[in-house]
Amino acid sequence: MVTLGDVRGAEPSRASSLSVWEMNDLLAKLKVIEIMSRAPMTIQQNASIGEVARMMLDKKFSGLPVVNKAGHLAALLLS
Repeated sequence: MVTLGDVRGAEPSRASSLSVWEMNDLLAKLKVIEIMSRAPMTIQQNASIGEVARMMLDKKFSGLPVVNKAGHLAALLLS
């Protein structure tokens, strides 16, 4: 799973001495595997809205993969 936060975290610092072209080149070479969440927390598809809301608020998540009983991806909840 890749979030906007993961992508933002991969951006070079604005305080960097790199030029815009160098920054763009670095980002163009960066692979998703280098920034993705490897073992994201999930929620079962039969969970209640209250359960998912509590988890997202408590953990400050902006998205959660929704899985079925077999643990396979059923949907992705994003705020």
